[in-house]
Amino acid sequence: MAKVRVTFNVRPNRPCEELYLIGSTKNIGAWDTNKASKMKYNNELNAFVINKLFEENEAVEFKFISYKDWKAVEKGIWNEEICNRIFVPTKGLKLNLTIEHI
Repeated sequence: MAKVRVTFNVRPNRPCEELYLIGSTKNIGAWDTNKASKMKYNNELNAFVINKLFEENEAVEFKFISYKDWKAVEKGIWNEEICNRIFVPTKGLKLNLTIEHI
């Protein structure tokens, strides 16, 4: 199966110092917070950014955490736990996302 690069651009609605991508695949930690992928802040985009390779057309579940700890997982608009985010990697995919609370 082919690998494709996926770009994540993430804007938190509230400031945070660090942001990590964590999810169901090995390259983003396989849900192990110690192996989550740290994102870099891009001043020009005013967003945290990361590029990762994924197997094409295989669904991936993911979330964001602000520290390598599940206590710092993203939350919804009312500070509620949210479901895992899901995407299917395709060539050139860019995910522009907003986090309500982190």
